[in-house]
Amino acid sequence: MHNLEHLFLVGEFAERSRLLSGLTLEQVTVRPAGTAHSIYDELWHLVGYQQSIIEPSDAPPGDRYPTAPPEHEDEWHQLVQLFLTGARAAADLGQAPARLAAELEPGVTLADELNCVAVHNAYHFGRSLRCASGSARGRPERQMRRECEYGARQFPPEPGGPAPRARVGGICRPSHGSPE
Repeated sequence: MHNLEHLFLVGEFAERSRLLSGLTLEQVTVRPAGTAHSIYDELWHLVGYQQSIIEPSDAPPGDRYPTAPPEHEDEWHQLVQLFLTGARAAADLGQAPARLAAELEPGVTLADELNCVAVHNAYHFGRSLRCASGSARGRPERQMRRECEYGARQFPPEPGGPAPRARVGGICRPSHGSPE
């Protein structure tokens, strides 16, 4: 298994398809007290960023989060499928070393961007699990936003703790900005 498959689909926590299966529209649209977004909102945001790297376009960036919840459960299932398809495409890029090494801009390779997306995905899956638990315990929302805005590069591991598996190295797309 390539590192990207581990990061995007199966590693570090439960397999993504398993995490996203069996959820109802009611479950994915609830916003527990103390949380800014629902599970649907988090996945919608995550998919938008992931797709901007997997299938870049010249279109201006849209909203960072949906402006309305889905009306039908099928919309949730379509979003899950879009995420899993994009995650599989990202993982498959691990089989193309020359493509991973290609610079997208000076000093930034596709591998750098994919590592940033993997960290971003993990962050938002964590937020989704927080929503799913119905608990807003833990770090204050302000700190969580700061972590998303600046990415893992600003938050090194604890002394003596394990090294992160997907180190961004200070490279994140500046157009991503901070979440709302």
